[in-house]
Amino acid sequence: MINFTFRGHKISIRNDDWRKLKERFDPENAKEENQRFLIKKGCPLCKKYRRNFSCEKCPLDKFSIELKTGCGVLINSIIPTDIIIFFESYIEWNKRNNAQARRQLKAILRRMEKIEAEQEEK
Repeated sequence: MINFTFRGHKISIRNDDWRKLKERFDPENAKEENQRFLIKKGCPLCKKYRRNFSCEKCPLDKFSIELKTGCGVLINSIIPTDIIIFFESYIEWNKRNNAQARRQLKAILRRMEKIEAEQEEK
């Protein structure tokens, strides 16, 4: 279990879901399609918890805003981005923003690895 605090809230995410989130944000998984890049890896938390537009039991639900998923809100608060669009089943960005989007995704992965390292120290 990965445990961390964000905005004063304690969050626990199962190891398997954490691993899948890292795959979702790995720019190496991006494929070019129609002048944009897609990572067709769905959010494991949405898959597990989202029902009828409700994420009630999701560990990130408290960060959901309107129709945005909790993981998208969480990521945008770590690395503010308006070039990467987060959907429940994939993420995408325009081809012209490819280098910047990949840098941002790598920064997200570095932050996730830092959380893992802090977890191991405990």
